[in-house]
Amino acid sequence: MANSDQANADGDSVGDVCDADDDGDGIADGADNCPLIANSDQANADGDSVGDVCDADDDGDGIADGADNCPLMANSDQANEMETAWRCV
Repeated sequence: MANSDQANADGDSVGDVCDADDDGDGIADGADNCPLIANSDQANADGDSVGDVCDADDDGDGIADGADNCPLMANSDQANEMETAWRCV
């Protein structure tokens, strides 16, 4: 199989074109919710098709994690009154 750029995301001896698990996390690419960044726990807070380590909005509230005051609990109004097992303010 052609692999002209020799990409090998997980640094093993198998190039990505031929590798069934590009990130080496033990989850085959077809079932992996983040196939190029290792995340063996497959955490996915908002239940979309993208794992948290690859998801810019982990809770799916429309606010990017970097600007979200509570990135793992949806609160699109960004109100500072959310509390659960941990406090999000």
